[in-house]
Amino acid sequence: MLVLATLVMAIGAALQAAVGLGMALFVVPLLALIDVRLIPGPVLLASMALAVMMAYRGRAAINRRELTLSLVGLCMGTAVGASGLSLVAAASLTKLFALLILVAVLVSLIGTGVRVSRGALLAGGGAAGVMGTMVGIHGPPIALVFQNAEPAQARAMLGAFFAVGYATSVIALSRSA
Repeated sequence: MLVLATLVMAIGAALQAAVGLGMALFVVPLLALIDVRLIPGPVLLASMALAVMMAYRGRAAINRRELTLSLVGLCMGTAVGASGLSLVAAASLTKLFALLILVAVLVSLIGTGVRVSRGALLAGGGAAGVMGTMVGIHGPPIALVFQNAEPAQARAMLGAFFAVGYATSVIALSRSA
């Protein structure tokens, strides 16, 4: 089980490093099939180092004002996600994971026309916080906000956002457990 989970994470990390997004959409569903206990906490912890490296590599392209706004939304969404997760019965977790993963995929497929604005940064960050804390998939809502940015800036912004998001979710989950 651990060898297979490690292989899935390695492929997901390569995908994330190459395009800046997609690791969770690939990794989380496969890890859920291997063992549902691998989500959300372990996948968040395992993803943190990669996100930090992505942010560091592209640090010159990070817009601090936009990042700050998205992180405010993230913190609010993380609190909602951790509270919501503590209210869900253990027997219902796999159904909740499946539903939120499908929502993430749908958001990724249909999202176009979002432009960077204060409201979009707050809403994208908030939705990412809820989904990331509950299922380990922060990407789709915030990626929609940065989808039309320069690729280097999008990778850097998402890396910085994910690094903070993963750490915040792990802390929120550890306190709500």
